[in-house]
Amino acid sequence: MRIFVVAALALSLISAAAPKPAKPIKLPKGAGKEMVQAKCSQCHALSVALGIRQDKEHWAATVDQMISRGAIVSDDEFDVVVAYLAKNFGPKK
Repeated sequence: MRIFVVAALALSLISAAAPKPAKPIKLPKGAGKEMVQAKCSQCHALSVALGIRQDKEHWAATVDQMISRGAIVSDDEFDVVVAYLAKNFGPKK
């Protein structure tokens, strides 16, 4: 009986310590929405990237960094993705 209680306690501690899944983000409509969703979610949850707010220059640097880590984004897609992110996830006014 004692082993059962210890095992149950251990399982409850493990499940409490497990990270909770990120809330899905509903992207605003606009040119680039599908591209951002497809390109960015291949490696991480959108909530990871879009939980921050950056200006266009910083979004461009972030997307460049993701490309250096293996994201496949063409030059034309780069401009669309950065514009969408800056417009919809830029600094709060």
